[in-house]
Order: sequence, then C-alpha cells, then structure tokens
Amino acid sequence: MDPLDFQDPNSFSNKDEEISYWKNATYNARDAYVDSQLELETVQKQLADASIEAIKSSLHDAQAKVKGLSQTNEVLMSEVKSKQLLVEEMQRLKDELRDMNVELGVLKSQKSSRISRASLGGPNFRVQNTELADQNKSFKEVMDRMKGLESKIENARSMVSPLLQESRKYTAPISKLNAEPLVRSRTIGGSPVSNRRSMMFEPKFSEHIPRKQGEIKQRDPQQFPKKLNFNVENYKASNPPKDESIPVSNFTFSSESSRLRMARSRANKSEIKPNISKDKDELQTVPN
Repeated sequence: MDPLDFQDPNSFSNKDEEISYWKNATYNARDAYVDSQLELETVQKQLADASIEAIKSSLHDAQAKVKGLSQTNEVLMSEVKSKQLLVEEMQRLKDELRDMNVELGVLKSQKSSRISRASLGGPNFRVQNTELADQNKSFKEVMDRMKGLESKIENARSMVSPLLQESRKYTAPISKLNAEPLVRSRTIGGSPVSNRRSMMFEPKFSEHIPRKQGEIKQRDPQQFPKKLNFNVENYKASNPPKDESIPVSNFTFSSESSRLRMARSRANKSEIKPNISKDKDELQTVPN
C-alpha cells in the first residue's frame, strides 16, 4: 500500500466518509500483510526444498564418490596382493632355478664320472645296467602275476563259499555209510592229516581191481577167457580127472566166473566208498 494513496483528513466533508475510508484502508493493509506472509512462507518452503534437494544430491554424490574410492581401494589392495604373490613366485622360481642349476651341475659331474668309468670298465658297465633293467622288469612281472593270483584266489573263495554252505546239508547222510572191510574207514571226526597218513600206509586194494565199470567194459573181452583157459589147463595138468564123465572144465569155469562176479561187486563197493570218504576230506580241507 503506497503512502501516496492516503487522502488528507481535512478533505473529507464529514466524519462518516472519513470512517469508511479508514476502514477500507485497514482492510487493504490486512490483505497486503496476509499476502506478504503467504509469499514469505512459500519462499521459505522453496528455499528449504531447494536446500534439501541440494543436500540430498550432494549426499548421493558423496556416497558415489565413496563407493568409487572403496572400489579403487579394493583394486589397489588386490593389485598389491598380486604383486606380493608375484614377488614370492619370482623368488621361488629363482630358488628353483638355483637348485636346478646345482642339480644340473651334479648330474653333469655324475655323467662325466660315469662316462669315465664306462670308458675304463668297457662293456661290463652296460651289461650291469641291462641286467638291472631286466631284474626290475622281471620283478614287476612277478608282482603283476602275484596280484593276478591274489585276485583269482579271492574270486575262487567267493565262488566256493556258497558251495560249501550247500554241501553241509549232505554231510549227515554221507556219514552214515560204512566203509569197505578191506579199506580202513575215514570219518568226519578225524583230522584230514591223520586220514591222509592212514591212507598212505593202507593196502591199495583198488589198484588190483578196476575202479569203474566203464574200465571193465573198455578192456579186451578176450582177456578173461584167456585167463580162465590158462587156469583150466593148469588145473587139468595138476589134477587129472578120475572120471571122464565129470566136466572139470565147466566146473572150473563156473567157479572162476563166480569169483570174477564177486571181485567186480567188491570193486564197485570199494569204488563208491573211497569216493565218498574223498568227498568228505575235500569238504573239510577247502579253505573258507
């Protein structure tokens, strides 16, 4: 409100006009004050917003800079560590190079000494080297064979163990059989060593008699008639018949045939029973 807008109080004709004038002036002054206050508040808000935004933007910028600096710091630290590792690796390589040079010098000296020895000793040195190589090769072959044999033994044990478990079911009925009277009996209760020793000193009756019926069939069928005829002729020469009506040859033939039948039956029995006892020994001596 401009001060030039006020009128001179002496220019009013009456008091009512002066009162109305001053009322309007106060209203206008109040409105101007309110507007100025509102404008001041808006300006303050704008300033505050601008300052907050500036502070936030500066804060974001500072955070970004800090992140960038931390990343660069990490990169620098990794580079420092890699540099230290490279220094250590280089030192290790230098040490290895020095050791290799020392070993190379030792090998050169050994080679020169070997060459001098070989030149002095002649072909014997080479022969010794070849013999050592052959011995090493043969030792490796023997070890390989031993490993193969061990694996085969393990496989055999794994295959035999279920068979032993199944064969134990049949040991009870086999033990009830009686042995042949001419051969000593071998029971399950005796040890395999004692059974073997007893069999070593027993008379082998089965050597004189065929073990199988197939062997009797495979023999010459004319063998037994020849023996029979020979026995008949000896009997006739030693004991001539008093009466010619008695057929001596038929009698002797029948007696010899009966003896052969008995021998065959005994051979079959002796074959069955030693085989049974042999199966017992095998069942006892097989390793678990």
